Amino acid sequence: MAKLKILLFNMGYGLGLDGSKKDYALKWYRYLHCPNSVKENVLKGIKQLIKSKNPDLCCLIEIEGAHADYFNKDQPYYDITNKYGSKSVLSRLPAFRTKSNAVFSKKKLPIKRHYFKNGTKKLIYEVSLPKGITLLMTHFSLAKNTRKKQFAEIMKLIKDKTILCGDFNIFAGLQEIEPLLKKANLKIINKTGTFPAHNPKKALDLFLCTKNIKVKSCKTINKKLSDHLPVLLEINI
Repeated sequence: MAKLKILLFNMGYGLGLDGSKKDYALKWYRYLHCPNSVKENVLKGIKQLIKSKNPDLCCLIEIEGAHADYFNKDQPYYDITNKYGSKSVLSRLPAFRTKSNAVFSKKKLPIKRHYFKNGTKKLIYEVSLPKGITLLMTHFSLAKNTRKKQFAEIMKLIKDKTILCGDFNIFAGLQEIEPLLKKANLKIINKTGTFPAHNPKKALDLFLCTKNIKVKSCKTINKKLSDHLPVLLEINI
């Protein structure tokens, strides 16, 4: 039976923050200007992670548009785009227009872009995987009321065999997505903490699957390359 590995990682734009209050307090300036040496080290670390885990597909959140060149040798097929949508004012502002999400893969796969009607971060990726499996990847809103609307929107994209992954931003806990799980016939694959990376207590970066997806394993990787930890899903296809 063939296997497929999917890496999910919120890169935090390559700023190298570990999510601790100390890091945010002392290194806040990186949000305004991050030294190239810092970004280079972080991106090299992510590249090494991808090489060591050898995923078939990488779902990368909070990536800069210019970062594509770091990963496209091992994962030559990719789509990277601004996460706010072309109609958003933010997508035209210099400080925001390069803020992106991306998917990278070893093999060419059909990729579609969808956009939430609600929220600031609007981009949803739909990737058609082998054996009729659909993968959806997104970065949900920080606002609970907006997330609720986004959950209702994304349910319309869930098909018979679907993997939904992303940064869910459910800081209050997994109970927030219970209605989504029930209505869309999904199950949570990973419940371990992914945020903050220095002391991961919040399960924000999740894989949700329809119950007919054959999950082999799902592991949170203890690599502090961002304020989130990466997650690796392996399925049988």
